[in-house]
Amino acid sequence: MKILRILMMVIIISFSICAKEPLKSYKEGQKLYVWAINGMNFREEPKPDGKIISLLPYGAEIEVMKQSSKIEYIYNFQVPKKYKDNEQITLNGYWLKIKVGDKVGYIFDKLCLTYKPYLAVKIYNEQYLINYLVKKLKIQLVNDEIEVKKESDSSNDYYYSIYKQSYLSKESKNQLSLYDSNGYAYNTVRNSGSVIIENMSFQEALVFFLVLFQPSEKDFYYTYKDGKELTYELNEIPNNATISKLQNSVKFEWDYLAD
Repeated sequence: MKILRILMMVIIISFSICAKEPLKSYKEGQKLYVWAINGMNFREEPKPDGKIISLLPYGAEIEVMKQSSKIEYIYNFQVPKKYKDNEQITLNGYWLKIKVGDKVGYIFDKLCLTYKPYLAVKIYNEQYLINYLVKKLKIQLVNDEIEVKKESDSSNDYYYSIYKQSYLSKESKNQLSLYDSNGYAYNTVRNSGSVIIENMSFQEALVFFLVLFQPSEKDFYYTYKDGKELTYELNEIPNNATISKLQNSVKFEWDYLAD
């Protein structure tokens, strides 16, 4: 599960996301939550240089009043200096007229989600992350098993354990699968698993995982396929993570050999 901590470095690497998937529409009175980890500007006018009313903090609840009728704003994530020669990550979306308390103004929609944010963003705790996903995705444990296996060579026996958990939803296609193995002889721990979230766009998935599973490392290699799939590796450690767009959902998979 340690790979979850590094996942969302994907958002600040250098590629361009094309808005080929349908953009979501919003209803008057709909509640959204700020997922910009450093907060986002709440402006008097729907334009990048509009006067700032205040900085809405991460987790702030907002109420939608109206959305723009077309894609009116393109947001670029900051690229680390190491990747300055690469393309910028771009999110296309709407300006939203919103209400926060008794104040009315405008924000960019792509940094807001319908999910209430994960509050333990500065603390890595595997069980906190699992509990959050179980609650927000409305999934429940359907399989929980552990087994010990033995492998032998000409002179030694080697033992390792495999721990599997599966979570499913009765209401949707949301699911979480966890697979951990421990090699006793070599003192290795391999963590892998996958998450599927129904009715989430690829752009929303990037924002979601950026916050939920913050990076612990800065250097990694990645490949990108036209807004449909992102795969990356970290340093020389044999690991990889993939975010992929499915027909009506997104999938995140990881496989990580712990230090």
